[in-house]
Amino acid sequence: MGNTGSNFIGNFRIMTSTGNLKISVIIIGYNSEQSFPKLIESLNNQIANPNLFEIIFVDDGSNDDSANLWNSAKFESKFKLIQHNNNRGRSASRNSGISQAKGEYCLFTNANIVLPKNWVQGYLDFFTENKKTTGACGLINYTSSDKKFENYLNRKLRGLHRFKNGDLVPPENVLFANAAIRLDVLKKSGVFDENFKSYGGQELDLMLRINESFPQVQFCGGVSVLRENHPDFQTHCKRLEEFGRFVLPIIFKKHPLYFQNQIRWLGFLLPATILLKFCGKIGDKFYRFLPVAAIRIFLKIHAVLGFMQNKTGGKSIPPVKE
Repeated sequence: MGNTGSNFIGNFRIMTSTGNLKISVIIIGYNSEQSFPKLIESLNNQIANPNLFEIIFVDDGSNDDSANLWNSAKFESKFKLIQHNNNRGRSASRNSGISQAKGEYCLFTNANIVLPKNWVQGYLDFFTENKKTTGACGLINYTSSDKKFENYLNRKLRGLHRFKNGDLVPPENVLFANAAIRLDVLKKSGVFDENFKSYGGQELDLMLRINESFPQVQFCGGVSVLRENHPDFQTHCKRLEEFGRFVLPIIFKKHPLYFQNQIRWLGFLLPATILLKFCGKIGDKFYRFLPVAAIRIFLKIHAVLGFMQNKTGGKSIPPVKE
């Protein structure tokens, strides 16, 4: 392992080490000690040359033992630990990681993600073959206590399952639990907007800004990760209402062209949304009879429902702590 030291920058402490790197792995987490055993094991099992990547973990103001567990872990790769004094949200956490990254690419994930052995190597191989790419993203597989919703999340016609290796990926399909972007592109595009503190939005906003000046990122096949214990359908509907209420107004204001492209499905879903509003939200009894293929429509309806309830002018709410 390389030589390390420690110092304070702003309101976070950082463990530092030096070296020329291809990839900076940036992991964010809040009260993530329960996820650490699998996370640390999956990082140590990486088959990539440890001299080609560094690991940066950003602890977003946890009040559990996350930081101590990270400090006691041993890695072959160079590593950094950034600790926020208070919970600042995903955007601020990722920006803290970006500010200390030394690699050509920033490879993002979260503390509750399990990584395959070829995760870093898969991206290294992809960037070797696609030297001019803006970045790349891979599949996220899910587990959930709600098995019907789990089936929907892993459906072959959903999200990145539809893409082939090297395909260009639309902004809304790029999820930063498994995505890598060139460091210079991130800095030129303005990194993550820290005004987004509620569920969702910050990733879409960044990708829309990146696509204004750079080509779309590409799909990197063969580097799928696992997101365990995804919230059930009912909980996710509530999160999407929050997204519609607090995030969509900001997105539409910042990106009017994107709003024009989305107005069709907003208009299409409006009658169903009004009906849902007056009839009450889908209960467990109705959900049991809902075809898996129809779940996507009802998720969008909940986002529109939240958008209709917006009374804040797009003002955000306190950070999501996860």
